[in-house]
Amino acid sequence: MTGEIKDYAPKDWKTGDLIDEGSLDNIEQGVLAATKAVKVLQAAPAPTNGKNGRSVYVATVNISSDTAFPVSNLKAGDGVAVNDILIDAGGNVYTVVAVEGQNVTPSGVVFNIKGPQGDQGVAGTRGTDGAAGANGAQGASMRYGNVAVTADSSNNAFSILTPGNAVIPVRVGDIVLDAEKHVFAVTAINADAQTFSVGKLAGTLP
Repeated sequence: MTGEIKDYAPKDWKTGDLIDEGSLDNIEQGVLAATKAVKVLQAAPAPTNGKNGRSVYVATVNISSDTAFPVSNLKAGDGVAVNDILIDAGGNVYTVVAVEGQNVTPSGVVFNIKGPQGDQGVAGTRGTDGAAGANGAQGASMRYGNVAVTADSSNNAFSILTPGNAVIPVRVGDIVLDAEKHVFAVTAINADAQTFSVGKLAGTLP
């Protein structure tokens, strides 16, 4: 079908109108034009598919230029193809130059999507102090005895010591300097009897 296809002008029929030759010809011409238009559409070639677009894939690692890496390093990497775009963990952008089995080869870096680092922000306000921690274990104390103490002895009374047990509880490991300037370490205590034991003579002060 060639030439301009004119719009069909339907007749507004009224009751009692006579059907004349001109009106019938108008109907026939409209049907003929519609039939020809349909045949033209049927004869036209089917549309072809357009080219596939390029997909973008994000890598979970840094990519090295021109160096193959496993497809598994791409998020949802199934279907990656040549000319697709890759973005690695460092923000570098590449194109795919080859896909061989489960390996993808990128181009060199095309550009980087990360901008320069911004200025450091203003420091935030200081947070509230946390709760105080629990007290640590008592350390060894230095005590003075008002009498001479015998090496490897037991049943030595707490009362000979300064500071006394009521001030700082006597514990194993405390150092005792007796009246004769002998130095001992407490090796055991009997809290019920209020006594302590010492080991061998550790030394004598001048």
